Amino acid sequence: MEVSPYALLGASRLSAVRDTLERALSAWAADWGMREPEVAVERAWEAAPHSAPWQYARAGTDGRGLWLAWPAELAGQLQRQLFAPDRRHAPQQGQPAMALAAADAALAALADGITREALGQTVALEAEAPHGLRDHASGALAFELRIGKLACHGLLNHEAVLQLAPRRAAATALPAVSLVALLAQQPVALQVAVGQAQVTLGSLLALEAGDVIRLDSLAEDALAVRDDKGRLLFGGHLGVAGNKLALEVVPGTKNGVKA
Repeated sequence: MEVSPYALLGASRLSAVRDTLERALSAWAADWGMREPEVAVERAWEAAPHSAPWQYARAGTDGRGLWLAWPAELAGQLQRQLFAPDRRHAPQQGQPAMALAAADAALAALADGITREALGQTVALEAEAPHGLRDHASGALAFELRIGKLACHGLLNHEAVLQLAPRRAAATALPAVSLVALLAQQPVALQVAVGQAQVTLGSLLALEAGDVIRLDSLAEDALAVRDDKGRLLFGGHLGVAGNKLALEVVPGTKNGVKA
């Protein structure tokens, strides 16, 4: 069964790959006396399509892959950077063979330098890049090397990205927290209703000291204890402790408590 990666790739991984490419380009530019190309790195499924044909592909021994594409005019762009035209003389007919060979060698060195930095030891592949590299969350990265007005485009598969920007180690687990100890000092408001009664307005106005209002609960019934939102918590019996009105919690749960 073939398994495809699903990796969205964060900014830190894009930055790590960009640093790798910039090291390779800096060394290449110093060796050839060229201006260092500008580098742009993005997720492969977000990269804009390009018309340049795939012309270079390499694979590492562990599944890492690199593909490069460039327009045919790129070698000429490199030639103009290597051999600036001498405006003191009339232009010559045709292209000097040595200048063309040097430009081709510079382009080959650019591709090989990127490969060594990104993949290490490699073998050649078919130049055409796999279609799945541009699937959403494929884990592949696309990059563009801007050389003058032209660009070299590249793809790195997920295995290559993992090698250049490894997954971060899992964060150290936080110590266990005792919620009981953490919340022990938090105040809690409780509501206790002794009972309810319905009387007429006339009876209420006629009440005198010593009159008795019969409630809807029996003296031996456990009283309902509720939180500040009116939710039933447990039952209890009224009593006295230390000259203060107190509530004795009924053992067990809410059994016997009138909701």
